[in-house]
Amino acid sequence: SLSRLWLVMHYYLVLVAGLVPLTPNSRTRGFSAPLRGGRATLAVSPSPVSSRLPSESAQPGKRREAEPPEGKLVPDSWLDNWYPVMFTADVPADSPVAAQVFERPLVLYRDEEGLQCLADTCPHRLAPLSEGRLAVDASGKTRLECSYHGWQFAGCGKCTKLPQLEGTKPILPLYGASAYPVREAQGVAYVFLGNASLAESVPLPLAPELDAEGWIYEQDYMRDLPYDYTTLVENIIDPSHVPVSHHGTVQGDRNLAQPIATSVSERMPPIGFQGKTEVPLHASSRLSFAQTKAVQTVTFTAPSLLAYRFSVPAGDASALFYPIPVARGRSRILVRRARNFRTERVMRTADLVAKHLENNIVFDQDMAFLCGQEARLQALRADGWGGAWRAKRDSEVGGGRSYVMPAAPVRRLPTPPSLSAMARL
Repeated sequence: SLSRLWLVMHYYLVLVAGLVPLTPNSRTRGFSAPLRGGRATLAVSPSPVSSRLPSESAQPGKRREAEPPEGKLVPDSWLDNWYPVMFTADVPADSPVAAQVFERPLVLYRDEEGLQCLADTCPHRLAPLSEGRLAVDASGKTRLECSYHGWQFAGCGKCTKLPQLEGTKPILPLYGASAYPVREAQGVAYVFLGNASLAESVPLPLAPELDAEGWIYEQDYMRDLPYDYTTLVENIIDPSHVPVSHHGTVQGDRNLAQPIATSVSERMPPIGFQGKTEVPLHASSRLSFAQTKAVQTVTFTAPSLLAYRFSVPAGDASALFYPIPVARGRSRILVRRARNFRTERVMRTADLVAKHLENNIVFDQDMAFLCGQEARLQALRADGWGGAWRAKRDSEVGGGRSYVMPAAPVRRLPTPPSLSAMARL
C-alpha cells in the first residue's frame, strides 16, 4: 500500500541517506564543560567591545530556540539579557567548546567573522556539535562540522554542506542549526538567549574600570559549581559569612564575626542595586595591606555581574564576580581582580598556581554549607532553588511562579529522613 511504501521510504531516509533531521520538543542533554578550578592570568585591559549578531536574513528559516526539558520555559525577562559564558581566552581558535546557560546546551567557536554561538545540537541526529571540528570549505570559509555525519554549519546556523544529499538538490532551511547572538567584551564571552531582535538594545553588564586607562586585571578564575545560581549570588552578596566560613584565609578570622553595617543607595531595575558594606578584615598578602572596618561599594548589575570596589593605600581595586545560571542546581562563576596600580612583585607561574589554589580553597569552604542548604530547602518544599521563605511569601501574597530554572537535576546529596518527615507535616 501507499502507506507501507511511505514508511519504507521514511526509514531509508533516516537510516541510510541520513536526510531527515530530528527537531525535539524537549532538550537532549548535551556535553557540558568539565568541572575545573579555574584559570589565572595577568593582562592589560583588552580592546573595546566587539560583537557578532547573527543576521536575520541569514537565519535558516524562522529562528528556533532550544526548549528546556519538561516543556517549562524560563520567563522571558530572564532570557532577554546578555549572560557571560566563559573568558574569551578559553575559546580556542582551532576547535569548538561546549557551554551551558539556563539548561540550553551551547557551542562556541571562532571563524573569520569572530566568535560564534550555536545550540550544541545537530538538527540531524541531535549529536553535540561541540564534539565536532572546525573545517575549511571549498570557498575558504571556516565551518563547524558535526563529526557524526559531516554536516557543516555557518555562524548564522545555516547548513552549508550535507554530504549525503544527492546531486543538485537544495539544502533546505530545515537543516539549519539554531544560532544565538554572541559578543566579546572585556575578555568575556556573552550570549543572548531571548528575543534576538532585542539583543542590540540590551546593554552588556560591563565593569567601566576595565576600559579605563591605567587599570589592569589579573587572576582570572573560572569554576563550575554543584549548586544553583540563586544560591551562588546570595553567597557572594553576603559579607557576614566571610570571617566564619573562610577562617584561616587572608580574608577570614572567625573571632572578627560581628554586626556588619550595610546600606543600599540606589536601585537598579529590574533587581539590581548599589550600596556600601563594611568588612571586619580587609587584607591581601599579594598587595601587602591589611585594614579593619574597611568600606566597600557593592554593585549588582543583575543578573550576572557583582562588583566590589574599594581603596587601598596604593590606589583603587575591584573584585568582579560573574555568576552564571548553568542549570537548575548547577552554576558557574567567573572571578576577576582589577586595580589601577602596580606592585613590585612579579606574578610568576608558581605564584599564579598558588593563587589559583587559594581561590579553590575559598569556594571549597562554602561547598558543604551551600549544597546542604539546598538539600534541606528542597526537603521543606521550597520553590526550587529560590528559598523556602520566598515560596512561603508568594503563597501568602498570591504570587505566581517563583522558580528561575526550568527543570530539576540529579541531586548529589540525599534528603535527610528527618527533614523528609518535616516536609509531610
